[in-house]
Amino acid sequence: MDLLTHPVLLNDTPDLELSNMDTPVIDDGIHGTDIYMLSLGDYWSSNTIDLYLHRRFYYLADPNNGILKSGREIFLTGCYLRTASQGSGHSRLLPTEYLVILLDEDQDDDAMLLGAQFCSDSFSSISLDAVNQGNSYALFARIESIGSLEVQGKHDTLQRKQVTLIDNDGVRLKFLLWGDQVVLANLFSVGSMLAMDRPFIANSVDSALESCEEICLEYGSATQLYLVPFVQQEEQVSC
Repeated sequence: MDLLTHPVLLNDTPDLELSNMDTPVIDDGIHGTDIYMLSLGDYWSSNTIDLYLHRRFYYLADPNNGILKSGREIFLTGCYLRTASQGSGHSRLLPTEYLVILLDEDQDDDAMLLGAQFCSDSFSSISLDAVNQGNSYALFARIESIGSLEVQGKHDTLQRKQVTLIDNDGVRLKFLLWGDQVVLANLFSVGSMLAMDRPFIANSVDSALESCEEICLEYGSATQLYLVPFVQQEEQVSC
């Protein structure tokens, strides 16, 4: 099996920058008894490829309330490709835990989702005591910086990346990616807005983070990420 460690696209090449990549679009969802399979395509060709959806995202593909519907744009990374010679009639992408849903604030449904789900909580409202009592948060912040790859652990075997986020109140927190999760940073860009549903709230000391903030955010088993990409405004040239 081939491991795809960058955003998954049809007609993919290894060294494309994120800003130059075609965005996969979900054309259809097929609900079986035990699996969800999504058909992915791009804007520039008629090529498609099927993806076995990871179970952590099944609720997103619910036919009635799920956000994963025809035409929805997503980013994927950390995918393995099962080739046709391995039992299937055609190549398919195996499940990945690293899926980010793209949102467009100019689309009414996306704007309503952001307003309804991600406007109540802020970084300042996070309480470790509340977290210990089972509370969860839905947060919305701008990506201020993406750190370089770090190596942690006794034998320097654990990878880590720090993403600095700043919310609408100007409060900054670190969003930490550990181990295989670091590939998620390839899907982010500075200036984009990141919406995090149920991020894992960790103590900065426990996460070996040198920070003046008591807490940091991590990509937990229940975390879902949404991205509003930063769009560079073209300069207007007056004649």
